[in-house]
Amino acid sequence: MQKDDKAFRWGVILLDALLIIGLLAAAIIANRANRQGEDTPRPVSASQPPEGVLRQTVQTQPIQPPEEPKENSEAEDPNRLAPGSFQVTMTTTWNFPDAESAAEDSYVENAVNNAYDIRFRIVLAEEEDTELYVSPLLPVGSYTAGIRLQKELEPGTYPCVAVYTLYTPGTEEEAGKVRVALSCIVGE
Repeated sequence: MQKDDKAFRWGVILLDALLIIGLLAAAIIANRANRQGEDTPRPVSASQPPEGVLRQTVQTQPIQPPEEPKENSEAEDPNRLAPGSFQVTMTTTWNFPDAESAAEDSYVENAVNNAYDIRFRIVLAEEEDTELYVSPLLPVGSYTAGIRLQKELEPGTYPCVAVYTLYTPGTEEEAGKVRVALSCIVGE
């Protein structure tokens, strides 16, 4: 009996250890998922974007409409914007607590009725060669938020420009550009 009791205790200890390892692994995975932030485009949901979001349809430069639909394709989506148009959906004032922290009020969406995938870069308005952020590709119907600067800035208010590059969906073929002014406020 003594030998069975010892085996039972070791079995319980082993199960407890496996449970603790499993909980630690789950916590690490959850932490990494929360830290992905702006580098992972997220699908647009029915929920409203943050307050102060600019929603405006603008013409792209140059205008390059997507290919004509084929005869056998589904009926054209009535909500889709006209070729050469793009709906800008973003906040236009981003407040960074410091140069290393994310701006919780930063938000850029590639609206579901757009015809193009996008990448955008944030540049200083007076020195457009100075890139503060370059986004991953945002497919139609996705967004990014909680953006962190990729260049360190001193505290202050910086007039910036979001330069969108539009791509034919599923390709790296440029279809146009859109520019939107915004302010980046660091540590104020």
